[in-house]
Amino acid sequence: MMYFAVFLVLFVLELIYFKIADRFNIIDKPNHRSSHTKVTLRGGGIIFPIAFLLYFASSILYRKDTFLPKEYWAFGLGLLILSVISFLDDILDLSTKLRLFFISFPFHYSFIF
Repeated sequence: MMYFAVFLVLFVLELIYFKIADRFNIIDKPNHRSSHTKVTLRGGGIIFPIAFLLYFASSILYRKDTFLPKEYWAFGLGLLILSVISFLDDILDLSTKLRLFFISFPFHYSFIF
């Protein structure tokens, strides 16, 4: 039952994001290189860091004996970096070199932990 509740919360949050993206015109118009033929909303992956932050908040509330292990922190930081740079790219169309730098950083960072 808990998984269904989490699914519903995340689903509703994603629908709210879609309304926001539609209002602020965060869309992808197809061109000759696109794999889609209709206007598509961008930035739907923002739900992943939101899900992690909800997990983080719930672990603070329900875990009395321990805090998150360091592997979770590394995963969360990498997820946050990837999500922020991807979301900014959806909105601003960042350069390929800048995206490559920020996308490769979590990959190399993961070997530290």
